[in-house]
Amino acid sequence: MDITLTLTGNLGAEVESRQTKNGMTVASFNVATTPRLRRGDGWIDGATTWTRVDVFWDLAEHCARSLRKGDPVIVHGRLRTQTWTGTDNVEHTRQVLEATAVGHDLTWGTAQFQRQPRQSGQASAEAVGARDSTAWPEATETGADRSPTPLRSASAASADPYEEALAA
Repeated sequence: MDITLTLTGNLGAEVESRQTKNGMTVASFNVATTPRLRRGDGWIDGATTWTRVDVFWDLAEHCARSLRKGDPVIVHGRLRTQTWTGTDNVEHTRQVLEATAVGHDLTWGTAQFQRQPRQSGQASAEAVGARDSTAWPEATETGADRSPTPLRSASAASADPYEEALAA
């Protein structure tokens, strides 16, 4: 059984993005969450908790194009444990949130959503989990740095991204 979390906070740095040998896009970023605590007649900041977030496929590309350091975000996903041996032969372990949904937290500002257009030869909306393909209108692209990206195929959607990212 997976542990599913929804986290709100601010990006601590720019999104790090890379491609695996198999062509999968992987993005990572840290989210800072600082609770506000009531003390007497006022409020103070509590201790900040940093959470590492990993994102895969199209969502990783969209995060890299859309999120900037300091942005307020909402992240939903599965909690994973990563273990590795460092160059000093010491085993390290950390908790990582594998995001399945990421967005700007509109509590603190506004954003403008831009749907990525479907390209010919892509898997149908139903194959990648959309309920209603008519909810995917064609969109025009604005800005050279936001080129459209194809949806991953239904066969690629079934692969475990952690296994592929670790194998790369």
